[in-house]
Amino acid sequence: MLRVAGAEPLERYPGIDVRWPARCLNEECGKDITPFLDSVKNARNGPCRYCGGYGIKAEDNALVYLMIHSTCNAAKVGIAKSGSKRILLHESTGWVLVRTVPMSGRQARLVEESVMHQWRKLNLPYGVPPSKMPYAGYTETVSLTLRSLDEVADDLSRAVREIVDHLAR
Repeated sequence: MLRVAGAEPLERYPGIDVRWPARCLNEECGKDITPFLDSVKNARNGPCRYCGGYGIKAEDNALVYLMIHSTCNAAKVGIAKSGSKRILLHESTGWVLVRTVPMSGRQARLVEESVMHQWRKLNLPYGVPPSKMPYAGYTETVSLTLRSLDEVADDLSRAVREIVDHLAR
């Protein structure tokens, strides 16, 4: 599936929650990349963040968003290209926007990865199953029973500060 999407795996499949080292098969790009297979499969945006025809490229205007779903009692952190319908799609299934932070595509990806790393380090399970996310993104959710909205908002704020400060150096 990764090859069909446009990348050559550099290692055996590591699992759904682990980035898969690969090389972009676009001859004009050829960069080493580390996509999540599930993201490639569900988002249909190709594996390469640098040259993908869809999705967010490093230099794009983007944003990080925080949403909640009261029925599912879950929070979601995600990224979107500025002007995309990503947030509207989630809102159409009951998610409510809490906060957005505009930044570059590169910064947005790093912030999202930082929040996901924090949640994995705390061994928090996903907040919703894949069936509750028709537009993908369940891997970026967390239960508000196990992590309060204030804690989730703090996770996002901390990641934004760390990434912006780090890239400013």
